[in-house]
Amino acid sequence: MKFTEAKIKQVFVELLDEYGYPPVERTAVYVEIFEQAENFKKNQSEHV
Repeated sequence: MKFTEAKIKQVFVELLDEYGYPPVERTAVYVEIFEQAENFKKNQSEHV
């Protein structure tokens, strides 16, 4: 299953709530999270 950014954001919000964290209201936070995920994915494929 391919996740869109909107779906990933939804899952992230649900996980924050599930573990008692306050909701993130700034879009910049999500942008940073997506950038980190892309970097992780890129670096993992380089080391395989």
